[in-house]
Amino acid sequence: ASGRSTAYPDLPGPDREARAIACLQRAKAEGIDTTVDATTFDLGRDARLLATVARGSGVNLVNVTGWWLDVPRFLVGVGVNQMAREFVRDLTEGFRGPEGNTGIRAGMLKCAADVDGVTPPLETMARAVARAHRETGVPIMVHSHPGAQGARRQIAIFREECVDLTRVNIDLCYDTTDTEF
Repeated sequence: ASGRSTAYPDLPGPDREARAIACLQRAKAEGIDTTVDATTFDLGRDARLLATVARGSGVNLVNVTGWWLDVPRFLVGVGVNQMAREFVRDLTEGFRGPEGNTGIRAGMLKCAADVDGVTPPLETMARAVARAHRETGVPIMVHSHPGAQGARRQIAIFREECVDLTRVNIDLCYDTTDTEF
């Protein structure tokens, strides 16, 4: 379980498992068999909960690894290759929890940038995601702020890292009137 769900289990409210299962059962009844849960570790990913909900609902949930926006101080100084190894481990071996390896693996990579653009810590994460992609071939989803046009820098990083750009989805590009972008 993630730190949030372990430390503050009551925050999501009562019966979160049952509510999530019921929600996905309704989606399945409408024809949805698979969906991506884009919750990275820093957003509170709970891989065990997702596995339970997937089994209970019959909907395949694809987990992500990578990082969103909030790179904590304990990662300052961690190198690109170190993070890439962690992301590859999440993809090939599974997420680790307090009890050890969960056996639940990620199926997609994620990185992000927001209104401040690709800050140095977010560049580290983008490059780590790119290197994990190169090693595994797993697709990448990218959170980007259209006003800051951070996707331009993210794409440049991916090109520098030799990412297969046909395996990259840039989210939130539609939220602008700049049709050139």
